[in-house]
Amino acid sequence: MMDILFPDYPLQKQLSKGKCYVFDVIRKKYVLLTPEEEVRQRFIHFLMQEKGVPSAFISVEKSIVVLGLKRRYDLIVHDRAGSPLMVVECKAPSVMISQSVFDQVARYNIACRVPFVAITNGNTLFACTIDFDRESWGYLPSFPDYHDLISKV
Repeated sequence: MMDILFPDYPLQKQLSKGKCYVFDVIRKKYVLLTPEEEVRQRFIHFLMQEKGVPSAFISVEKSIVVLGLKRRYDLIVHDRAGSPLMVVECKAPSVMISQSVFDQVARYNIACRVPFVAITNGNTLFACTIDFDRESWGYLPSFPDYHDLISKV
């Protein structure tokens, strides 16, 4: 577990009909600014600005089928060939990272089969590596740069 408060990246916001929206640089549109969305947007900026992930290799809130059910992941980071590399689950800062959150990202990884998963609520960040051959996983001591992620695959 890593304690983290993401830097105060300048998010582009606008008011419309009494609600606040934030510009998602990946989806290229304004989305409703909820506490979870703010964590997701700050994490996107963290990935790009601090960890060197190209924006073209991040996908946001797309549907996947998990055990026959439609679900939506928060973020997937892809490698340079476009294959999924890491699935990320974002929660609002008020949501404690619990076993059920780990279970949620583990279920997503049944469909995605990525070697890395991450979970954050903006205050705490967990990053794990998954070894499907050995059926094991382990916590990463720090969040790796993109170059380190793709070199470990």
